[in-house]
Amino acid sequence: MRAIAINSAAQSVEITAVSSDLGATAKWFGSRPHKAARFPNGDILLAVTANVAEAFTVGGSAPIAGSALLIGRRNKFGEYAAARTSVDVLQSLITWTMIQINSDPHGYTQPGVGGRVRNTRKKAAVL
Repeated sequence: MRAIAINSAAQSVEITAVSSDLGATAKWFGSRPHKAARFPNGDILLAVTANVAEAFTVGGSAPIAGSALLIGRRNKFGEYAAARTSVDVLQSLITWTMIQINSDPHGYTQPGVGGRVRNTRKKAAVL
């Protein structure tokens, strides 16, 4: 199925093909993704929790670190349709940013460090 891959490290947005079942989509990420956003047309933005500084926002969303995949709405149990959103529309909604990550291996947040957004906004480039 047609999906749109977002890579915050490379600051790229491109069309890709993935299997329509959720299990195969999890293999694309290397772990189980969560729904980061739902678009008005039913498309779903899947992402995994990543401990990286490169991030992006979609519209007015909170920063999403790492990579994400935009897929279509659910067809039947465990299967999804192709994404309806165009690459141009998605690129116009994305703003690239950086976040500060927590470097403590125990997961404790130090004052002023955990999850704060550094405003380095840049609009997505057209590929």
